[in-house]
Amino acid sequence: SFAVPDVYRSIDLIRHVKAPVLVIHGTDDEIIPFSMGKKLFDAAPHPKRLFAVPKAHHNDVYLAGKLEYLKEIEEFNIGHSIVSRAVLVGMEQAVREMKELVR
Repeated sequence: SFAVPDVYRSIDLIRHVKAPVLVIHGTDDEIIPFSMGKKLFDAAPHPKRLFAVPKAHHNDVYLAGKLEYLKEIEEFNIGHSIVSRAVLVGMEQAVREMKELVR
């Protein structure tokens, strides 16, 4: 098993992220071990979401995750879009607008 050293020190930088965080990681990743992805997720500020893709490697997460992969991204984006819009127009209006968009 080959692992790349963390030259970017993501674990030190993630705590400064001011945006919602979605970590998608294959459980059988042979390049960046899943445990490193989990530690990065644990260190991230809220809001955050972890999508562990069973049996996925480093370069086939989207194939192994199939529709769940796209669903996770879509739900993450929709949820945070609604909250962002709600700041301007209120939650009820933001939800109504999003429902119209996804019809």
